[in-house]
Amino acid sequence: MEKAVKTNVMRLLDQARIPYRVHTYAYTEDDPTGKTLGHEDILPREQIFKTLVTQGPKGAVYVFCIPIDSELDLKKAARAADTQDAAQLWRGEIEAIYQELLDAAADEEAKAVVEADRTAYF
Repeated sequence: MEKAVKTNVMRLLDQARIPYRVHTYAYTEDDPTGKTLGHEDILPREQIFKTLVTQGPKGAVYVFCIPIDSELDLKKAARAADTQDAAQLWRGEIEAIYQELLDAAADEEAKAVVEADRTAYF
């Protein structure tokens, strides 16, 4: 039996003893917006969120969770992040950032932390 991968959010919920249910779906490159997900049988659409990642002009990375039917307003995202500008990052760009972190990790323990965090999202 394969061990379920837990995200950092799941670990925090476990630590706080907050009950939750995990719903998964197959990701498709054909619909990066998630608007065509057929999850109404599991949850109402207003309870489904997507996670989007942006990057500011100085390289800082910002993560936003928004309703599945919404689009991220980059100007509002930049204001919320207290930065001048924000550009949305796509899966390949996010994976590249994780690889940079992994390459920059000074020791094996730090690399293990970065790699464990990466597997929670990809």
